[in-house]
Amino acid sequence: MCCCITSVLGIIIMSVFGALLRGDYQFLAKELPEDFEKAGKACYYAAMFYGFCIVASLGCWVRGTAEERKTGAVDYSSANAY
Repeated sequence: MCCCITSVLGIIIMSVFGALLRGDYQFLAKELPEDFEKAGKACYYAAMFYGFCIVASLGCWVRGTAEERKTGAVDYSSANAY
């Protein structure tokens, strides 16, 4: 569930930065190269990746919860032990 929260924050932050960069926000001009369009697009791609992470972590969370309800406990024997 923690991954979902982190991913939501990542989506918000990357979307805001993408919008600022595509809008030629001048306060970021000193920190980034002059190609604002390319940098903004990269931020949107990062936001999409965070969206994929939300879907993946929610899928694992739902699957784990369903397994707990079905068996009464989680089976950790299939997890990799370090």
